[in-house]
Amino acid sequence: MGKQIFYGTTILIFILTYLGLSCSAAGFIIVENSKKFKKTELSPVKHYTLCQKSLDISIDINETRAITNIEQSFVNDFGRKMTGVYYFPIPKKSKLEKVIITLNGAEAETEIISGLHVRNLFKEILGKYQDPSLLKYADQDLIKIDVGTIESGTSKFLKINLIEELVPIGNRIEYCLPFNIYKDEFLPMKDFKVKAAINTKSAIKSLFCPAFDAEIARTDDHHALMAFAKENYDLKDDLKLFFTTEEGDLGCHILNYKPSIARDGFFQIDIAPAMAIDSLQIVEKDITFVLDCSGSMSGEKMEQAKRALLYCVNNLNEKDNFNLVRFSTDAEHLFKELKPNNEDNLRKAKSYISTLVARGSTNIDEALDIALKMEQDPTRPYMIVFITDGKPTRGVTQEAALLESVQRKNKNNAKIFTFGIGDDLNAHLLDNITEMTNAYATYISSDENIELKLSSFYNKVSSPILTDVSIKFDGISTSNSFPTVIPDLYQGQALSLFGRYLDWGKGKLLMDGKMNNIDQHFEFDLNFEKEQLDYEHVGYLWASRRGAFIIDKLRRQKSDTTLVNELIELSKVYGIITPYTAKFLIDEAGAKLENPSNCYEGFLTRLTENKELFTLILEGYDNLFMKKEGAGSVQSSRDLSKMNSANNYESLNAGQDRLKYLDKKDNEIFISNKIKRVNGRAFYKYDGVWEDIYLMKDISNFENFRIKFNSEEYLSLLDKDAALCHYLAVGKHVKFLHKDQVFEIVE
Repeated sequence: MGKQIFYGTTILIFILTYLGLSCSAAGFIIVENSKKFKKTELSPVKHYTLCQKSLDISIDINETRAITNIEQSFVNDFGRKMTGVYYFPIPKKSKLEKVIITLNGAEAETEIISGLHVRNLFKEILGKYQDPSLLKYADQDLIKIDVGTIESGTSKFLKINLIEELVPIGNRIEYCLPFNIYKDEFLPMKDFKVKAAINTKSAIKSLFCPAFDAEIARTDDHHALMAFAKENYDLKDDLKLFFTTEEGDLGCHILNYKPSIARDGFFQIDIAPAMAIDSLQIVEKDITFVLDCSGSMSGEKMEQAKRALLYCVNNLNEKDNFNLVRFSTDAEHLFKELKPNNEDNLRKAKSYISTLVARGSTNIDEALDIALKMEQDPTRPYMIVFITDGKPTRGVTQEAALLESVQRKNKNNAKIFTFGIGDDLNAHLLDNITEMTNAYATYISSDENIELKLSSFYNKVSSPILTDVSIKFDGISTSNSFPTVIPDLYQGQALSLFGRYLDWGKGKLLMDGKMNNIDQHFEFDLNFEKEQLDYEHVGYLWASRRGAFIIDKLRRQKSDTTLVNELIELSKVYGIITPYTAKFLIDEAGAKLENPSNCYEGFLTRLTENKELFTLILEGYDNLFMKKEGAGSVQSSRDLSKMNSANNYESLNAGQDRLKYLDKKDNEIFISNKIKRVNGRAFYKYDGVWEDIYLMKDISNFENFRIKFNSEEYLSLLDKDAALCHYLAVGKHVKFLHKDQVFEIVE
């Protein structure tokens, strides 16, 4: 229990101190010129929404009551005096109790507009500004404030205090805060911060945020924290938080996404052990820490690694056995055999760690040989934590021979968790070692803190409660579930499963495993829905994991037409455009790129016509599939690992942020800004047109509608079907498939 409190406190301090949050979501200001100017005096206004400088969000959730404090700042950078109106979208899935908004320090008079009034407002905006992006909010209420005159170069500061009652869905609670997503330009926000604190009476089992790569921690069974901060951030997704509460040692929670009865559904299942378990036991484990002490580890790297090792041995569980191995030109162990965690052995370990120095070369083979030959109780799980900053330069140095040696000597079925520090590594070797032993690799860049990374990892895996885990589904047919090899289940750490299903109905998840060599069996009730549109992130995250699985297979076996074709289809449908998928797409498109017949093919021409961009794609492909060591290979392995464990939108297209080029005015153009995701599939932009990837299927029997943007027929669509608004918001010229009908909006 002491270790749990220490860990929770450490994470709490880290989140609040490291991110420096003193936060306080997100409305927008629509502006107009306060007086008319001659066209020759000033350039025209490019945007009709005022530029947002910063956004700070602080969320406090107590049971189902959420208090959100927001601080927003906007700047008038148009070079002239403007007047403006502020609009704040009210979250749809909650009951609003109270809202207070202050403008530049004074409480503002608010007005709530809803239903037909909202649609009429957006019709008016469409008429004035010819931009449909705000149609995203056409089916929700808005808070309106008149912000008055805004002088050139001045700012408007708003504080919003929002109190709402969240409506539970079974044992799941959802929090959503809609953001104004900027149009095609995706203007970065200078300063974006968000934090959330959750307090519940029932135990929190899982906490999930699909929008951001946020720091998330359950500090104990009843408290959890989430924090994210970034400068010059492209805000593209609404803030959503999902958490579940449930008593007992294990909880199981499912989210479905099924866009229609005829199409496959997707599921996300989180199996979450409690922070403080009652009827289950902590599994007694054996662990060996193997540290690279070669000359390249000298200085602060070695000091951080030593502090991390001290943290690990200080937090061994009572019945753990352990050992330490250091290696450079040769390798040596602290103990001849695994030793129990007692006061005497702990004292010797601390003393040994303090004497470690960095010198010599890198003998990986001898180090792993010592760790793998440890006499170990086969009924206990065996973990090896392997830390290195170099590639093998002593002893056996050939990758194939090293891998054969590990496979042959690993008679204890040890899981080897590798930590690669810096860029002078054979990433291919480390990836293969972890894949071979059902573990995972972590890469630490030269500017990251080794101590923080290693201690954070150890907190996650230090207390297994179920090993040799296997999972089956009963009563429902599923396919392509990930991860393919189920990891051990650790105290306080959720296990996430992603997969597909075609049929629907009630079923069960059957989970088996071992707890201290005693067989355990668990059953959880599941409900796979026949249609569910609310959680489209589940489909994208599944696609990322499936794509990473295929890429990893192709990386090892080089050529498989079936897998390549599936990867191409995944990339098209879900917009997974990375340095590692783009080349496959270009190769498949071939000669079509010379005369593209649709937006997708036109989009691909951007990848081939621009020499700088095409070079980046080839480099990314070569780094992953051809190179085995060096900075490019390490970066590629890090990206692939992100995709393989994607649990937020930022992990979907790892490496995509490097796919950019300069236009004729030296502006950076990101390929990611030519892709939008709506209702489970990708839209691609080319020559000003956004097109639904589903239109590449056979649509010859579907009814076609060609509608002029902002015409009476167009505006009538807003009232006929609210679901159409999400497609219309993509752009002025958009072509899409909806309910077996093809709509083309033209200017």
